[in-house]
Amino acid sequence: MTRSHKCRLHSQRRELKGNPMSPTIIIGFEGSDGARDALALGAILRDATGARLLAVSAYEHGSYEASPLAERSPSARRRHAEVAAEEARGWLEDAPRSESCVIGAPSPARALHEAAMREQADLVVVGSTSRGTLGRVLAGSVGERLLHGAPCAVGLAPSGFARVASAGVLLPVGAAFDGSAESRAALATAADLAGSLGGGLRAISVFERPAPAHPMFALTSYREFVQDLEDEYRSRLSEAITTLAAGVAVEPIVVEGDPVAVLAEQSRALGLPCEVAPLVGLR
Repeated sequence: MTRSHKCRLHSQRRELKGNPMSPTIIIGFEGSDGARDALALGAILRDATGARLLAVSAYEHGSYEASPLAERSPSARRRHAEVAAEEARGWLEDAPRSESCVIGAPSPARALHEAAMREQADLVVVGSTSRGTLGRVLAGSVGERLLHGAPCAVGLAPSGFARVASAGVLLPVGAAFDGSAESRAALATAADLAGSLGGGLRAISVFERPAPAHPMFALTSYREFVQDLEDEYRSRLSEAITTLAAGVAVEPIVVEGDPVAVLAEQSRALGLPCEVAPLVGLR
């Protein structure tokens, strides 16, 4: 992969004299509204966690795939990325622990993947696509590629998040919880973020009821089984909440339905949505 010399990636940034490592957040920034949402989310996470922030503007180099920039010359693609990087620098001007760079790669997702590997990043944040019917958070092509085989957690910024952040509106953090070790880690991370941001936390657990025609219900009550299932999810969520740090107001939410549809609907009223929280696993 060919990289622009304008990108100063420091692979030797780790522990110094025994001090703990600070996390690194990488933002995919190409100058779109979605990228500005990602940058706004990254800045909030930086301030909440003390992380270092690196905005990466990628241009396609050596790609054989069709894309909106495919008809442009390599120099024009690079200039487009440089303009985006200049805008990111403007957003990050005078901000602590923040910088931007330009990388050439076969695809934007590849550039972010390579940057995350080189920087040993803890999180990559990209913007959501404005298309689709699942609500405010929906991964575009770059996000979808990153989600498969990413070397670290991937966060999707809600559409319009930059406007919400600039208005100073305090919205709750949300975390999806299914009882797994990963969701427990996500819940703890979400609680830490909520505490740092001074907001509340919505812990959301979704269960699916089985089909009533299942043979097992010839021996047991379907209604009682569904009630027991809901009680089990509620009890498990309550137990997990008791392990969180004190001082954060947590609202437990247990909903029956399709997890994807429920979480998409719940995300509409969240500042940091439930689709993001399971992915914000800052080490």
